[in-house]
Amino acid sequence: MYFSVAHGERTAPDAVWSYPNPTENSESIRGHMAFYPHKMDSCTVDGEEARRDSPRVYGFTSHDVVGPFKGEPGTEDW
Repeated sequence: MYFSVAHGERTAPDAVWSYPNPTENSESIRGHMAFYPHKMDSCTVDGEEARRDSPRVYGFTSHDVVGPFKGEPGTEDW
């Protein structure tokens, strides 16, 4: 499920996603939202700028968040 983010007169369409009914293997993400940093003017995690290190990655990296992530070559079967 995708959501838009609006602030003032600006909107970032489909900038957030979630799984309202995750599979058993993904239950830990229920109720959480994931942001696409490249669709935002700025995206920070605990004050640190989130980095999108690859155009194929479904996520971001920061000092505490490192890959590999789904989207990189070889992760199609995750």
